[in-house]
Amino acid sequence: MCIRDSTDNGKEFTTHWKEGRKYHSFEKEMKRLGIVHLYTRPYRPQTNGKVEAFWKIIKREFLTKYFFKDWREFNLKPHQYMYYYNNERRHRGISYLTPS
Repeated sequence: MCIRDSTDNGKEFTTHWKEGRKYHSFEKEMKRLGIVHLYTRPYRPQTNGKVEAFWKIIKREFLTKYFFKDWREFNLKPHQYMYYYNNERRHRGISYLTPS
């Protein structure tokens, strides 16, 4: 079974120099895990719309509201928010129901 995953072309996922991709840490990890890395078309949010919407929500509801007093809290809060997001938060894409 071949696993495929796509990302945008951000620096955190790849390099714009094709020969340099084999040195990029994310690219190397994808290869190590046996995942074929696909790329969305640049400047076309429609091809990556759900991810773009997710990050907009994370920024609006989480990143701009929390200030972390220490590293422990910094590591704990995202897990708490993701539990809320995946289990309790109402989602427009499913008629404002909760996922669980």
